[in-house]
Amino acid sequence: MATHTMRHEPATFPLARWLVAGFISGALSVLIFHQGALAFLHAIGMTQAAPYSMRATAPFGIPALWSIAFWGGVWGVVLAATLRHLHDAAFVVSAAIFGAVLPTLVAWLVVAPLKGQPHK
Repeated sequence: MATHTMRHEPATFPLARWLVAGFISGALSVLIFHQGALAFLHAIGMTQAAPYSMRATAPFGIPALWSIAFWGGVWGVVLAATLRHLHDAAFVVSAAIFGAVLPTLVAWLVVAPLKGQPHK
């Protein structure tokens, strides 16, 4: 009896679909994981920053929560555009590095100095 091995080939989606999915995923990740982790750290007293903040941000007065969700969406778009041709473990490892390491470095080395904040 012959065995037939099936290999799953990922569907190829148009770039626009990848970018929309990237934006939605990035924004939701901020709302769920970033703010969830901040809520946990705030609850155990490791940070004074409150999660889900609605304080106005400069220069447009947009609530901080929606501002950070927007920028999470932008990171998601960049990630989707950059990694859309990777598959399997290469995609997972690259996405983890891209999604965790790069935003942290940008926050420390670009955003904090622009806002006049020291990075820790």
